[in-house]
Amino acid sequence: MTMDVIRADERVKAAIGDDMTDNFWIGGHINVEASGTGDAQFGIPIHGARGKGTVFSHLVRNAGQWSMRLLVSRIDGVEAPIVLKNEDHVPIPNAAIGI
Repeated sequence: MTMDVIRADERVKAAIGDDMTDNFWIGGHINVEASGTGDAQFGIPIHGARGKGTVFSHLVRNAGQWSMRLLVSRIDGVEAPIVLKNEDHVPIPNAAIGI
């Protein structure tokens, strides 16, 4: 779900390249309860012909359905992040982000 949105974003493709791919090793956690609730937070390294960076996402699960709450891409060497989704209006600093 996270990478589908990232791959479709023209700003990220312009910064990373059309050949963008994610790294096999990602960081984060996922928690799913039997009740159908849960949450997930990921840090996913991405790279392409034009550059590399990291995607940060936060998803929430209610009634068995996932909802993306936050999706931010940080491109190496670029101070301003690319904010694709910020449903909870979380302040996104220009410096390094930690979710």
